[in-house]
Amino acid sequence: MPETETYTDIGDYKLGVMQLVNSAGGVVPLNDYFVQFSLSEDLFRNFLTATMVITDVNNLPGVFPIIGNEQLLISFKTPKFADREITLNMACVNYREKELGENSKTQGYELTFLSNSYLDGINKKISKAFEGRVSDIVDQVIQENIDDPRSVEISQTDGKFKFVMPFTSPYETINFLKRKASASRKEFTDSSFMFYETSDGLNFKSLHEIKNQQPITELNYYPKNTSMAGVDERRFNSGELMEFPRTFNRILEMNGSMYSGAITKYDLTSKQIESKIVSLEDLDVESNRLNAETLSPEEIKYFRKGILSHSVVNHQAFTQNNIQDNRKLFDLFLNRNIDILRSKSLTVTLVVPGNSDLSVGQVVYFDVPKIQVESETESASDPVASGKYILSKDEHELLKNDYTCYIELIKDSVIESLISAT
Repeated sequence: MPETETYTDIGDYKLGVMQLVNSAGGVVPLNDYFVQFSLSEDLFRNFLTATMVITDVNNLPGVFPIIGNEQLLISFKTPKFADREITLNMACVNYREKELGENSKTQGYELTFLSNSYLDGINKKISKAFEGRVSDIVDQVIQENIDDPRSVEISQTDGKFKFVMPFTSPYETINFLKRKASASRKEFTDSSFMFYETSDGLNFKSLHEIKNQQPITELNYYPKNTSMAGVDERRFNSGELMEFPRTFNRILEMNGSMYSGAITKYDLTSKQIESKIVSLEDLDVESNRLNAETLSPEEIKYFRKGILSHSVVNHQAFTQNNIQDNRKLFDLFLNRNIDILRSKSLTVTLVVPGNSDLSVGQVVYFDVPKIQVESETESASDPVASGKYILSKDEHELLKNDYTCYIELIKDSVIESLISAT
């Protein structure tokens, strides 16, 4: 990066601290030696990961032996376009030699890092009885077992439960609890709670709460070499590569589980078998989707009707000591699976210039122009691909003179109704 502290080009960024610290307090600055740094976040994963490639110009193993659990301190931001600074403290968990290029004689190393909160959590075990709301129990588990100075965002849940956790880690405990969490909304019961980590901290949030955020920015799709008349702000938010790894046909062929599902419970006491079927229409309320119109099965001719996803579950496995009706848990389990599947109805992977404001769990607006606009009154945006999306994955990649974000966007609905396929 330029030393003049001027940031005028797309991909410019300001690198603050970048150093390794060992258990004895030894410090090695890496600002001049790193080749690549990649930070990965995932809405459907509990922890952060990162990799770094560095050159070995000063016999690093001899001067600073890396034996595991060294701490990486790093901070960076995009000063001209983004306000947020990403600051991380992560532990080294893997270290290997790496040749830098086919014809290069320079020896390098690749280091892998995990978040300290995750490593701290998996090394502890909980054997304890809990009582109360799931959100309060999650907060208690984090406060008592995970040493993390960053913020913790927790969505409030309903109902009181009693749980006995038999020698499980804090992360295993929270992953168990998120499947039981629910919150009453105006028209439906929200049970799709997620537990994930961003560079800002830990999050226990529902998909409903995530979906109902305001978009933090508008991204736009323009192919490479598209002229944008030198408007830096718009170019900063443009995607140079867009891929749709899923198609509507493939989604609709996933055993129908996108639109309906069933769960069977068997009560060992009464020897009774009961089934609960939930369809998309049961969850299709305006407050539970990003955009105006859902992908209605009646609008798509390839929809395969009558195919349900069944699971057999022991009814007695989730006894809650009569604090709450056992049967509700089966409904929540089914609602959760369908809602999460529906949230991935349309997936887009996009490459955008580096943006330190981007983080998983945010909502963005993605604008894709139509190939052909037939009238002046017609919208210029594609009705299927455009709209509000959840940012479900991102990878912040820093090179010596460039910063790029590789992101995945997901959504469960479209901005306007599709034309009937009948």
